[in-house]
Amino acid sequence: MSNQALSQGVSIIIPTTCSSQREFSLMRAIESALNQTDINVEVIVVVNGINYDQCLFEKIKLNSGISVHYCSEGNVSKARYYGINNISFDAFGFLDDDDEILPNTLKYSYYLLNENPNTAVVVSNGYFHSSDDKIHVDADFYKDILDSQENSFLEKNWFATPAALYKINKIDKSIFDISYKYFELTYIFFKLIEKEYKIVFNDVVSYRYYEDTIMSASKLESYKVAYPDMLKIIMGMNLSEVVKYKLKNKYIVSLNGLSVYYLENNQFKLAVTYHIKCLFSGGLKYFLYTRKVLFTIICSILKF
Repeated sequence: MSNQALSQGVSIIIPTTCSSQREFSLMRAIESALNQTDINVEVIVVVNGINYDQCLFEKIKLNSGISVHYCSEGNVSKARYYGINNISFDAFGFLDDDDEILPNTLKYSYYLLNENPNTAVVVSNGYFHSSDDKIHVDADFYKDILDSQENSFLEKNWFATPAALYKINKIDKSIFDISYKYFELTYIFFKLIEKEYKIVFNDVVSYRYYEDTIMSASKLESYKVAYPDMLKIIMGMNLSEVVKYKLKNKYIVSLNGLSVYYLENNQFKLAVTYHIKCLFSGGLKYFLYTRKVLFTIICSILKF
């Protein structure tokens, strides 16, 4: 559908593996979007991957208030992009299947998105929930965001999946045509910065992000390995030298972190590989860590 044909309102795209383990949270996410007031909302659920639960898939398709699509490849980025290509409204946002939009808050972000014709993205405040709710952006950090969006982001990621609302006719949607499975929102944030899109922060608490939920990717080895790879990709963008310097420092720290992770898991070859990579990337401050790597490996050999 062309941008000119789009109606006023918000399309919420929910990518999901449609696992039975996430049925409760998925239904909660869907209802949180459908129950918004004073704004037109459509919910687009994109089931992706071959290991979905057939019963749950059929259940959500019975909900007349949402549109359900299927992509055979299990890839959250591709699922989101598929959703973008099926929106009916002039603004869109993403919602993970284990998070929720707080009641009657979407309208405030949509209002800000349309208040200034140059605004491309509105990012809201929200709760991060572990054992209880915690405001993600406090008053002091809010000032940091106003001072520098890039630098504050490198201190703490305030660009959470459910936080952002995008104006379709102000955004080059090819930014979202990616295949990254992890840290994809970090990539998108810096692409927005690189292209100098106007991003407005909305201090209204508008979502609840659930940390460490069932099937959370953050503990996976592939997730840990993806972080320095993504930092290196972002370092190649046209960003300020200050930001690039900070990104490089994070890259070095992440390489050392992987070396530590593999050493603790007795994967010595990978521990040495990432340690050397860290040193040659400028992480000379970790040179003394070489002794620990060698000592651990020697002790392990002597045990046999």
